[in-house]
Amino acid sequence: MMLRRYLVPVGRIGLASQVQLQSSTSARTRTYTTALRHNFQWRNLILNTGIRSLSSEPKQTVKITFADAEGDTETVDANVGDSILDVAFDHDIEIEGACGGEMACSTCHVILDQKTFDSLPEPEEEEEDMLDLALGLTNTSRLGCQVKVTEDMDGITIQLPAETANMQ
Repeated sequence: MMLRRYLVPVGRIGLASQVQLQSSTSARTRTYTTALRHNFQWRNLILNTGIRSLSSEPKQTVKITFADAEGDTETVDANVGDSILDVAFDHDIEIEGACGGEMACSTCHVILDQKTFDSLPEPEEEEEDMLDLALGLTNTSRLGCQVKVTEDMDGITIQLPAETANMQ
């Protein structure tokens, strides 16, 4: 039998979230009460408890290549529906994402090809404001935390800028 563990939200205490870690092979649960206000805090809790995903269902994946300023590339499997920032974090790609995906900085700035950029919804005003702080801005720049992976992105290359600046 395959062991499946997952987090179940059970309530809030002020700004803190309360979740339970449950196992499919045991009636035992473990409850965590913590201030999980940012995606990276959830990710750390998941990694520290050995959970690979909040869902036990397999996800569809596409191949995405990340290219850095020196020309080095890394091709990874990206879950459809995940943000580009989450994909980069999951595969240890060198992207800062200082705010953890809360759109409060520009350190997850990525440069897309024109076709991919054109296929995306228009950026919200808040994203455009954050992009104004990004170094190396181009006509096809977006924040990685705001771009969700789609099936149409299979085989794309995402260019990482030469440098970033955390202006939060």
